[in-house]
Amino acid sequence: MKRSRHKTHPFITGATVMGLMLLMHAALYANAQTMNNAGALSADTHSAYYQLTHLNQGLPPAPEAINLQTPQAALEFFVLRSRERVFAEAARVLNLNLVPAQSQASVAAELAEQLFFVLDSQRLIQWDDVSDRPDAQVQVVPGSSNPLAGEPLRSVLIGSLRIDERDIAIRLQRVRVANEAPVWVFSANTVENIPALYELYGPAPMDTWLPAWLTARPVFGVTLWEWGALLLLIAFCALLGWLAGRLSESIAKNAGGMVATLAMKLVRPVAFAVAFGLLFTLTSGGWFFSGSVLSVLQPVLWVLFIAVLTWAGTRVISLFTRRFERQSENIVKEGYNEHAQQQLTALSVARRIFIFVVILLGFGVGLSQFTSLELLSTTLLTSAGIASVIIGIAAQPVLSNIVAGVQVAITQPVRIGDSVFIEGNWGYVEDLRYTYALVRTWDERRLVLPLRYLVSEPYENWTLKDTHIIKPIYVYTDYRVDVQKIRDKFTALLKASDAWDERQTPMVQVTAVMKDAVEVRALCSAKDPSAAWTLHCELREALLAYVQQLEDGAYLPRQRVQLQEHPFHAASERPHES
Repeated sequence: MKRSRHKTHPFITGATVMGLMLLMHAALYANAQTMNNAGALSADTHSAYYQLTHLNQGLPPAPEAINLQTPQAALEFFVLRSRERVFAEAARVLNLNLVPAQSQASVAAELAEQLFFVLDSQRLIQWDDVSDRPDAQVQVVPGSSNPLAGEPLRSVLIGSLRIDERDIAIRLQRVRVANEAPVWVFSANTVENIPALYELYGPAPMDTWLPAWLTARPVFGVTLWEWGALLLLIAFCALLGWLAGRLSESIAKNAGGMVATLAMKLVRPVAFAVAFGLLFTLTSGGWFFSGSVLSVLQPVLWVLFIAVLTWAGTRVISLFTRRFERQSENIVKEGYNEHAQQQLTALSVARRIFIFVVILLGFGVGLSQFTSLELLSTTLLTSAGIASVIIGIAAQPVLSNIVAGVQVAITQPVRIGDSVFIEGNWGYVEDLRYTYALVRTWDERRLVLPLRYLVSEPYENWTLKDTHIIKPIYVYTDYRVDVQKIRDKFTALLKASDAWDERQTPMVQVTAVMKDAVEVRALCSAKDPSAAWTLHCELREALLAYVQQLEDGAYLPRQRVQLQEHPFHAASERPHES
């Protein structure tokens, strides 16, 4: 066999061996680092617990090994033993260290039963959120191949309930006694609050007297008898509310004057207030209903009661302010009265502002009873920047009109009853609402204008400072007209009219000269725009009739055509020469 002619260079062989050694060293180093990291992570994972010197010393030893290594395993054991009515074993998941050791055995089963009832009736356990890992992590850290990666926990919140304006947390804690393996149990503070939680959220007293089928909880965790009792109470309170309304109506019919009007306005609010108030009172004792029902029912009834009071308050405000508004409206209808117009405008805007404030206060008082909204408010505050921008953009037209309404009420560039000329329409300001104004035109149409238009766009207010107004009359005549005759006629007509206020002297002027006519303008004045409009229409008609009759219409506008003889026609008419 022939050997190859190519020989391996010693330098290449050494480099190859050196590279292989470096790769092996790197692999060994990486493996060692991985082992060290895993060991450190495992140590950190197992170090997350509360160290105790003892746990439930007053209980007898457990008859068998209990798996409490994970939060889910501890909860499953507690729930299953409780459903089997073996509360003495379920109490193994309670940290009874705050209970005297000599009393632990006697109260453990009762505390376990009470805690299970609260957890079950309030639906506090969300199994998807309860970890089945010793470190209580629910999800593996993204990008990590280690199943134990993540920050280990030693406390898990199962839920919280409110007692006397205070949130009571129900927690599982990971504890370790001496060198034993860590276990998950309900915290000592949770166990300490079990009696108070059971007193508020436990079964109603009547639950112990009724058969089991009536104490079942088929819908929203509410027993059948509670549903029936609630419906009966609602019907009873509604009947009493209706009777109270009928009584108020009869009192209103027998009374007179302002009392009768006020009573008629408050008939429905009184009926609803009696119904909701009585229902709230009957359910406040806690004898009929359990705490889980009362925790929802009473805030709702309180909000409804506040809503009815708000409704009654707005009706009272509207009644008194509208009474004064009608007085001002009557004065304005009789004629232009600056003081009455200012008062009417201020009352109209003030009434709506007062009603808005009352509704806002009622809304705030009602929502204050929903303590569960605190979490919602916290969540909203975290995104307040984005929400404020979105709401600001969306509500900008509405808010700008409300602000414009306040500005109109203070500065009063326009008032209710003013005669205005807007967008080619002449009319009267009929009302000022929250966000828009109503203008009644001369032909009984309603022009709806946003309030911000009244403070940002130009328009004519003919009665802002003074109701006196001058109206022009235009007449077009022939060039040969005697303007002095028209001036004399206009002066005579104006002095004979009762609508003339004599503030503007009779004036007739030639204001323009056009190709076929002369523009003659006459000025007349009256005490207000309505009278001025009627006066100038009557005078225009009279002047038109005068020009028509003057020298049989010789001075009416006319077009003149000058005829000239064409040279061709002139030559054709000459006699022919022979």
